Amino acid sequence: MLVFTSGTSGKQKAAEIRHKNIYSASFIYKNWFDVGKKDVNLGIAPFFHITGLIFGISLSVISHSKIVLNYRFTPEQTLNDIIKIKPP
Repeated sequence: MLVFTSGTSGKQKAAEIRHKNIYSASFIYKNWFDVGKKDVNLGIAPFFHITGLIFGISLSVISHSKIVLNYRFTPEQTLNDIIKIKPP
């Protein structure tokens, strides 16, 4: 799979990542943070970036947790999402 770098050290480039690396990283974070069905993940980082791919999509998939998506980060929208999804 190709994931694009952010270009912090120059022009953006495609970096190869194996599926087993994505799964392994997600599995580690799932266990480390004890993420499960009861949890809600705020998917704020772009999914084309490795952070969004691992923490946003694949962690939510393997942990069966809910994911709340936003087009981009804004403090107001994020706060509204947290208030809306917070259990009573």
